[in-house]
Amino acid sequence: MPSTLAIGRICLPEQGRSKERIVRAVIAGWGATSSDMLQSVDQLRYGEVELVNRKECQEMYDNWGVSRVVIDKDMICAGGKEVDACAGDSGAPLMVQQADRHWVVGGIVSFGPARCGSHVPGVYVKVTQYLPWILSAMGRQEG
Repeated sequence: MPSTLAIGRICLPEQGRSKERIVRAVIAGWGATSSDMLQSVDQLRYGEVELVNRKECQEMYDNWGVSRVVIDKDMICAGGKEVDACAGDSGAPLMVQQADRHWVVGGIVSFGPARCGSHVPGVYVKVTQYLPWILSAMGRQEG
């Protein structure tokens, strides 16, 4: 991970490029840093995570056994290892670097297992599925 963190704007993905190859994924948030410490932190934290394909993610949740979770096309799975979203990170970005080195918001932290870093990935809202709504809320149209 980089030793410094630059905070700034990030682009929305382009609708037609939703299949763009992702070469890197980073999460950021103010949430807890472990399941044992469930309070927010004073400094923004970030870390690189691995994306998990939808079928594998669904199998992990099926084997987790707490409740029935359906991982659908509107979701992205990532993390679940040493670096993961945790309590208090909901709404935080999953930033992805595309093959052209362009960074975009790929997902928004939604939910995950109660135990952070439990080898079950976190689930993120897939931003490309909601681009028309986002652009409309911003007063813009798709272009």
